[in-house]
Amino acid sequence: MSCAAWFDADALDPGARAPRLLDEQLLDRRRIALVDCNQFYVSCERLFRPELARRPVVVLSNNDGCVVARSPEARALGVGSGQPWFEIRTLPGLVAFSSNYALYEALSQRVMEALRSFGLPLEYYSIDEAFVDLPPCSDVALKRIAEAMAERVLQWTGIPVAVGVGASKTQAKAASWLAKRVYGCVAHVFEPATDLVRVPVAELWGIGPRHAARLYSLRVATAADLLALDEARVKQQLSIQGLRLLYELRGVVCHPLQTLSRPRQRIRHARSFAGELSALGELERLLALFVQRAAEKLRAQGSLCGQIGVFLQTNRFRQGPGYFPYLELSLPVASSYTPELLTLALVGLQQIYRPGQAYKKLGVMLQRLRPEAVYQANWLSEPDPRRQALMRIVDRLNRRHGRDTICYARQLGGQSPWRQQRISPRYLTRWDELLEVG
Repeated sequence: MSCAAWFDADALDPGARAPRLLDEQLLDRRRIALVDCNQFYVSCERLFRPELARRPVVVLSNNDGCVVARSPEARALGVGSGQPWFEIRTLPGLVAFSSNYALYEALSQRVMEALRSFGLPLEYYSIDEAFVDLPPCSDVALKRIAEAMAERVLQWTGIPVAVGVGASKTQAKAASWLAKRVYGCVAHVFEPATDLVRVPVAELWGIGPRHAARLYSLRVATAADLLALDEARVKQQLSIQGLRLLYELRGVVCHPLQTLSRPRQRIRHARSFAGELSALGELERLLALFVQRAAEKLRAQGSLCGQIGVFLQTNRFRQGPGYFPYLELSLPVASSYTPELLTLALVGLQQIYRPGQAYKKLGVMLQRLRPEAVYQANWLSEPDPRRQALMRIVDRLNRRHGRDTICYARQLGGQSPWRQQRISPRYLTRWDELLEVG
């Protein structure tokens, strides 16, 4: 049966939905696709600076410390992932950007919208990756679907992607890597007979540097070498996770698609400063910002917070004794009302703050989270529906008009404690930073 016989004629048209299966004999051939954006942070910056298309570009971490993303041209110059900025700043022609997470998150949402338009089950895996459950069909049809996904994402967002297709998530990951690094294409369907020997063991999903070094010492250099090992030895060297990796390479699904996102059990927001801060007022201002960010995530997943943790850290690399306090405070009634969370967090900060110390990091942790549907009041208080309504309005305005359009007075004033000297405009989330033409 030909590839065209399995689908409607318009199955892969940009305006069409998911392909319609016509042959039920292929039900055991369901496949998973991994859609991986190519050098995502770099691609986001280049999208609004097309003149950088073939120039070496890097994106730096918080406070412009080290490289978190690099273009192939930067890699060719010898720039390594995680390399400190001061070591490469003099390389000829190198262009560096500070991390612009508002821009990256906005473009990530557009990429996911393009993928959801196919009408297939999707798992949001990270800001630049998503797994998609594909219908049972031939490898030829699978590649056509994968190529259609890559084409649509590029057309709708301008972000290039590589799509890997396999019987499991691990195979899909390997296929995506092969598409980018070996075959130089936008889509590839994993072929165990030929691809296992082409995938270095260090590039397998879940294999970190330490495990890779251990496997290399056993003369295991490729995925094919790993498959040749006895299961007991794999479990001994890599634990149960390694055994699952072995099964996934064989095409046995050990990590099924998670189409429903699980609510987080705790929400943490913390950042290190470019310098060091000692004034309590400045720390309170930043804590108010952190609590607002954490509370937005809390409400987005429909949860209430029962306990708040606040912590401070001095510079770990300075000589002498450090100071790393952490304090947990419980709310009498679980809440997602930002002013209530902020009031308690400020109490905690004032208790752990020690004058005379120079602090390098501040953070807040929302814990004992529970769904809003199981709200439990006490006889001294009753839920106020006006609070929830107010928070919904504030969140909606900030989503529509840009983050911090509505903020708390405690957040105002002061200068940014973070080094972002090379940050690009937030083209998609701020009216005053829209791209100007002409």
